[in-house]
Amino acid sequence: MRIPLELASRGSRLFDVVGLGLNTTDILAVVDGHPEPGVKGPIQNLVTRPGGQAATAMTACSRLGWTARYIGRFGDDPNGVAGLQSLREVGVDVEACETIQGATNALSLILVDALTGQRTVLWSRHAKLTMTPDTVPVVAVCSGRVLLVDCHDIAAATAAARCARAVGIPTVIDVEKVRPGIEALLQEIDMIITAQDFPGQLTGVGDLGAALRVMKEAFGATLVCAT
Repeated sequence: MRIPLELASRGSRLFDVVGLGLNTTDILAVVDGHPEPGVKGPIQNLVTRPGGQAATAMTACSRLGWTARYIGRFGDDPNGVAGLQSLREVGVDVEACETIQGATNALSLILVDALTGQRTVLWSRHAKLTMTPDTVPVVAVCSGRVLLVDCHDIAAATAAARCARAVGIPTVIDVEKVRPGIEALLQEIDMIITAQDFPGQLTGVGDLGAALRVMKEAFGATLVCAT
């Protein structure tokens, strides 16, 4: 399928894609079924990996050969240092990132059922890592041919998307949860990629396909889809 979306011209833009949003440190524990309360059990495999929607997307784009820039905030702890370095190692530009003194990096503990692949995610994110509209670096946001945001710092993502659209840069979102302000953000998005349950939660429509159609009509996006 050809996605019906035209990228902005390269012109003086430095990057193919810019991503603004979440980065995390993910601790993945593969277990034999979801644990019951009050019991003990073995871990089949335990790994620590950098993660987060926007940071992971920029890593993937860079590995696919696109020039990519990530905009986000890291803690000044070892996890934050490692996360920042992991992006540098795959060629993602991080010049617009901030390291926040006195903040621990965002952390997710992810239990993965070895049999079904289902995940249970427990997370922690220091309040100082929150981006606000006044902290959005406009020049960096508009330095790519397309902008990707997520749904974690909604006010900042909305401001970034508006800046990008104002200069003809198409916008994409990876959205998973209904939060205050999400409708205003989605009004600024050209391509909406949602988690499976999001359309129903947002629209109140039980059928996934019908819910996606409601979203497309409501927000006027070029493409609305669910993963």
